[in-house]
Amino acid sequence: MKRTVEERKKTMNMLCEVRKISCTYRIVKAAVAAAAMGLLMLSPSPLCAQPGPACPPKTRTDNVTDTYGKTTVVDPYRWLEDQESKETREWIEAQDRCTEAALSKLPGREAIAKRLGELFRIDAYGLPREYAGRYFFTKLLAGQDLAGIYTRKGANGLDEILVDPLPWSPDHSASATTLAISRDGKLLAYGRREGGQDEVTVHIIDVETHKELPDVLPSADYGSVEITNDHTGLYYAKATAEGPRAYYHRMGTEVASDRMLFGEKLDKEKEMALELSEDSSYLYYLVVFGTGSEKTEVYLQNVAKSMPIVPVVNDLNSVFWPAWAGNTLLLQTNWKAPQWHGYAVDPKNPGREHWKEVVPEADIKLDVIAPVGGKLVATYLRNASTEMKVYDADGKSTYPVKLPGLGTVQVAGRWGSPELRYIFTSFNYAPTVLSYNVDTKQPGVWAKSMAPVDPDKYQVEQVWYKSKDGTKIRCFCFQRRGSTTMERPRCG
Repeated sequence: MKRTVEERKKTMNMLCEVRKISCTYRIVKAAVAAAAMGLLMLSPSPLCAQPGPACPPKTRTDNVTDTYGKTTVVDPYRWLEDQESKETREWIEAQDRCTEAALSKLPGREAIAKRLGELFRIDAYGLPREYAGRYFFTKLLAGQDLAGIYTRKGANGLDEILVDPLPWSPDHSASATTLAISRDGKLLAYGRREGGQDEVTVHIIDVETHKELPDVLPSADYGSVEITNDHTGLYYAKATAEGPRAYYHRMGTEVASDRMLFGEKLDKEKEMALELSEDSSYLYYLVVFGTGSEKTEVYLQNVAKSMPIVPVVNDLNSVFWPAWAGNTLLLQTNWKAPQWHGYAVDPKNPGREHWKEVVPEADIKLDVIAPVGGKLVATYLRNASTEMKVYDADGKSTYPVKLPGLGTVQVAGRWGSPELRYIFTSFNYAPTVLSYNVDTKQPGVWAKSMAPVDPDKYQVEQVWYKSKDGTKIRCFCFQRRGSTTMERPRCG
């Protein structure tokens, strides 16, 4: 089954979370788009009153179906997937004319565009990752349309660009994405993407000299890239025509001679990610059974001793997301826990009878477990808003982390440093990179948003209503702080 781009992005975003690779700019742009749509919807739509050609234009439907097992999927608009066809281009142009005719008559459109421009034209930071005192992150400068990859020495150092994709193509269609960073902070692996392709070419850059190494992995859809601690090799997973495969590349050798390690029996419906342990001794392989999967498998290999690959879990119809807490494997899973929980697994004894629960199931959904400073930071989603707790390594004690308010977070950190970094976003809070020391419990700001909005002047409140059928509907109410009354929305 050929998956859509959105389906692929959804799965790879989950894999990014496993590998703690930042995917922040999609969130920023989505938030601005949502704000624009909300403002425009405040005025009545004149679509139905447009004279002339049908507005919106009629859309042809075809009798196209696909059958997967016993399920038949109807796809009447597949012809629109060919964006270069004359009919599709004419349909897009008609939609554009219809939309412009409707929106051009809305009052206050210029003021909305001006304000959104002020809110959007600011520097935007991706979630930083820290190794050996160096921070690595993506940053989109105000007025630019492509994010570069930056580094910073120390939390208060100057931002220094490592990879600048702007000169790569005249139309700025080529972009850069961070794939891996060596644990000593000396090498960076990045992907160069041409246009909107899923495939990238993998390049390695020396962080100190800014010079690229001669080793380049050819264009492919890579699930993971890992740099060994001694810089002698790369482990990587990529999609092939037959299915995902894992390989080892020895630096300075031809890619054609790369040794396949795992995946020869996997079909193309599956995805794969991999990650090295802190000391580069062990490598886990994560197999995802397609988009929206209800099952994953985890395998483990002692690569330092070239031992055989062994299954950690491959016989349960549950989802397991692995991560390394130093040299201990963490498994976040919904196995025997609808709200999810977490296990610690000794890679020397990965049998299920040796698993130890370190993050218990709670009354709300466990979102992410991040190993930080010898502790486990757990984020939960309660009614579309994040709550955060810190557990010790064996899960015996915990304490909450106070967030700036109702909102959502992305988290990052590493086992050897007590500094947690997270991006907090809310209705009154532009995406901001914050920090928290899990040892001293000291909060901080790593990169403040320059959006011309003071969050302290506004308040966000969550309220509930019953719809006509009795279903509870959650609403967020947003108003200036200090207001004595709030006009409640009528839901249902």
